[in-house]
Amino acid sequence: MSEPTVNEKLDDSMILFPKATILRIAREKYPGLQINKDAQTALQHSATLYLNYIYSLARMTASSHNRKTINLDDIYEALESNGLDALDLKESTREQLENYDLAERLKKKKAEEENSVETKE
Repeated sequence: MSEPTVNEKLDDSMILFPKATILRIAREKYPGLQINKDAQTALQHSATLYLNYIYSLARMTASSHNRKTINLDDIYEALESNGLDALDLKESTREQLENYDLAERLKKKKAEEENSVETKE
């Protein structure tokens, strides 16, 4: 049996984002975009690597503040240290988080209401 190559080792150890998710995001931003198979794989790998990089920077920020948990400010600081503060991601991220929280609260409330109706029956 032959020794696995470096690429095989990387593929086995790396947890990638789902390709369909990455492509959906790309196509939402650029409708009608055609991406060949090799470019799809490259997008998938680069998105995963980039998020891992931002996570590592945020983790270092949290550690420098003697915390084990990463918070949103650590992510912002990681983006700023990477030169992405010019994209003004803070406001859009906060809005998306608020929308997500609201949707989760509504989903929880709906589930509680359904459970109470089932219990009464």
